[in-house]
Amino acid sequence: MDFADFVALIDETRRLHPWWLAGFEPMRATEEDLDHVRRELSISLPADYLRFMSEIGGGAFGFMDIFPARSDSPQRDDVVAVNSQSWCPANFYAFAPVGTGDLWGFSRDGDEAIDGVFFLDHEDGSLTSEGMGFLDFLAANALRPR
Repeated sequence: MDFADFVALIDETRRLHPWWLAGFEPMRATEEDLDHVRRELSISLPADYLRFMSEIGGGAFGFMDIFPARSDSPQRDDVVAVNSQSWCPANFYAFAPVGTGDLWGFSRDGDEAIDGVFFLDHEDGSLTSEGMGFLDFLAANALRPR
């Protein structure tokens, strides 16, 4: 899914189910915010994720919470805070909580996050591929109830 298709899906969701996004108060990241994340976590992030964070933003988005990429976020869990925790594996970049202590995010290859969403099991540290990129993952999980 490209970004234009994703934005069209958001517009359609707002039209058909306005209450799904009614409480969403986006915390859009500035280029300075994203530079801060890249520096603090020594990571290169996928283009779709960066565009989402700057144009749409983190926070409660549909049926998911997306960790904001802003250090001035009113949420205590922003991407730098979560990914800096000692329990967060070095080969993983978390962008959303699952709600059970587990996380969704990207696999890391050194200082590069790979655009393919993974599930991190907090109990054993295992990563399981969700088999889709960031925008497709959000379309399937944040914009459609299970």
